[in-house]
Amino acid sequence: GSREETMELLVEHRFVGSLIGKGGETINGVKESSGASVSFDREPPHKGFGLLRVTGSAESVAKACALVDEKLAKLREEDAQRADANAAMEDLKIEQGLVRHIIGPGGETCRGIEAESGARLRIDQATRERGYSTLEL
Repeated sequence: GSREETMELLVEHRFVGSLIGKGGETINGVKESSGASVSFDREPPHKGFGLLRVTGSAESVAKACALVDEKLAKLREEDAQRADANAAMEDLKIEQGLVRHIIGPGGETCRGIEAESGARLRIDQATRERGYSTLEL
């Protein structure tokens, strides 16, 4: 018979919840697809990491690790995109008379700009009495 193997992976703590998934959905998918036993160590995090233990045949462990690596790569990419999006935040002063043109009828222009650019627009009109509003991109 094939020998049982165990592989331990350190997973950045901020990704542990996403890797487990809602109701264990993601981690259970890895178990079902690979045939390996996959679980997180219940001990406190290892200096910012969770310990993922994968046990099974060499083939099932390799498959489970590949699935986990794939999911982590996706999570890291999403995390980097979020960081880029937050880093790209900009505030622009908009003359108050122009605000309605940016918003458009029922917010139509604003939604169109968001759809076309991928940016999120938010107009803070707290300073409208001073003759301008702030457009947050």
